[in-house]
Amino acid sequence: MTKANYYPQLDAVRGLSFLSIFIYHAVHPAFDESLPGRLMQYFYQQLPLAIDVFFILSSFLLTSLGIKEHEKRNKVSLGKFFQRRILRIWPLYFLFLLFSFLVMPSLAQKLG
Repeated sequence: MTKANYYPQLDAVRGLSFLSIFIYHAVHPAFDESLPGRLMQYFYQQLPLAIDVFFILSSFLLTSLGIKEHEKRNKVSLGKFFQRRILRIWPLYFLFLLFSFLVMPSLAQKLG
């Protein structure tokens, strides 16, 4: 992505959205009835909204890339688009799947 197509602020918000989603799925805290506990519970319950933010920002960024490609080449190649997406997403996806199948069962046994 060139500098003209790169939005570091949006990437930061998208990264925070991902982190919020990850925390929501990875951590299941118990909150007490004190004011700080209730505030933390409220914020924890709002974390799923990060999914909407993540998808909206991702859609904007992908659409802007498509528009830039159309302006530059006067067409959009869906084949190249999907090829770039697959090459970007699949390696990490399959690495995580491998981790899940090899490491997670032994962790589950150790944790009880």
